[in-house]
Amino acid sequence: NSFILSIFLLVLVDVKHKTIVAYKLVEKETEEVIYNFLRDATHNQPRIAITTVLKIEYRKPIARLNFKHQFCIFHAKQNIQRYIRDYVKENNLSDKKIGEYYKYLKEIYKIFYVDSRFKVLGIIEDLKKRSKEFPRVINEIINKKIQPYSAYLTRYLEDSSIEKTSNMIEGIFSNTFPKSIKNNYLTEDGFLSRFNIKFERWEQRNGVF
Repeated sequence: NSFILSIFLLVLVDVKHKTIVAYKLVEKETEEVIYNFLRDATHNQPRIAITTVLKIEYRKPIARLNFKHQFCIFHAKQNIQRYIRDYVKENNLSDKKIGEYYKYLKEIYKIFYVDSRFKVLGIIEDLKKRSKEFPRVINEIINKKIQPYSAYLTRYLEDSSIEKTSNMIEGIFSNTFPKSIKNNYLTEDGFLSRFNIKFERWEQRNGVF
């Protein structure tokens, strides 16, 4: 009998040296599983910063290990745009509204084009003062997604070595495991064997040493 292997691949990448530090297949992405993976992978290394997508399960483990946590700003922008699309759908508005609301995003995205946390806080304060100018959905984004997480969105302004996107690991996945082949493996050994081969080739091409 065949079966579909349901697993998650946790990967920690050193962006400075362009190499994978550790990886592990797990059945669930729980906070405890993620904590144990990061703890074991970095037990003899300085814990500086980690850039991730927006999964909530990553947040407490990273904080417990005293890393600075940077949200991938590419995924943050995607999440904001999805929030607008969902808002339009839930309120039975015309698709035209999506384009109208997107026009306001340039005001929010200013936080990604300044060079200090002080300026980020100034932009957020200005947005709050101008709340009456914005549609409800834009104010919701400011209050729910920007203000509470402004530090997570702009850690890279404190340290130039902190990556503001997860582009490198996305690139590794797209080269080693494109979507077209992810579902072709029925065993963990088969998956890992393929990953090891593909990763070794990627590292030969891209690794610093």
